Amino acid sequence: MIEMLPDAPPAPGESFKYASTHTFVLSYALNQYVKAREGPDADYWLMLKEDVLDPLHVGHLPLTRTREVNGELGIPIMGWGSYPNVHEAVKIGKLLQDEGNLQGRQVLSRAKVRDAHFRTTYRGYEAGGTDRYLHSVWLVSILAGPCTIGVPVMSGHGGNYVLMIPSGLTAIRFSDSNSYVVAPMVRAVV
Repeated sequence: MIEMLPDAPPAPGESFKYASTHTFVLSYALNQYVKAREGPDADYWLMLKEDVLDPLHVGHLPLTRTREVNGELGIPIMGWGSYPNVHEAVKIGKLLQDEGNLQGRQVLSRAKVRDAHFRTTYRGYEAGGTDRYLHSVWLVSILAGPCTIGVPVMSGHGGNYVLMIPSGLTAIRFSDSNSYVVAPMVRAVV
């Protein structure tokens, strides 16, 4: 039996339902936008690679794309299918910890990275309990000692995580255990 997603609420921002398909639709829209501005051969992932990943020395970040019948470069899926190694994940996590600044050069929007780290008044979408979601980053509330801290987290299938601890530390976990519990990992590093 195929489970269908329910219809979206009538107005944006009324409720939050995560689905990787939404990320793919956004990826398609971004690619179309870049093509409209830069020309039909433009590709937003290649632009991101040139402007951000290459200066970050992330030479090859495997990424799943659609397969096109005419042999053209497919659309990046973006909801799944990116396979960074440990070095790449650490570099990307550090870039986000540094609010998009790479050695004195702003390569990502500082305002958007601050939003994604929940460092602004905009708090994203409620994602169940005290967790929140914005710009592909989850904010997970963790009880650590006498305090509850909010940890920005990028999450991948199987229990893969890039945790951006508020102290500036980036913690990485690659797993295929389907364990999505990060509290013990956060407590171990704070």
